[in-house]
Amino acid sequence: MTNQTIQIPVERLPHPFADAHLVLRGISLLRAKELIKIPELNIVLANVGFDFEIVDLTNRYGIFKNEISPRICTDLERIELSQYPGNYCYVLSEWLCKNGSFTLLAEVHH
Repeated sequence: MTNQTIQIPVERLPHPFADAHLVLRGISLLRAKELIKIPELNIVLANVGFDFEIVDLTNRYGIFKNEISPRICTDLERIELSQYPGNYCYVLSEWLCKNGSFTLLAEVHH
């Protein structure tokens, strides 16, 4: 499997999360804040045409707070980019790996 994002919505996460299955797409800021409290939570960024980016665990709070949280889109039927800083947003999804760990996928829409 390539590590490049081919399409959004993502149907399968890259290695080392390839065994994960989708729990819920379009999660809210509230649910994301619950997940970010899990010490071993991984955040993966997906942007079509670019490699998946696994956010470094030491930097995940800053990226979540400053980059992702102001741009969370939960209305998947109608994405209005002009509502978000920089005219792009993230659709978040929650994934569960076979080992019981969670991954937060942030798909970029621009």
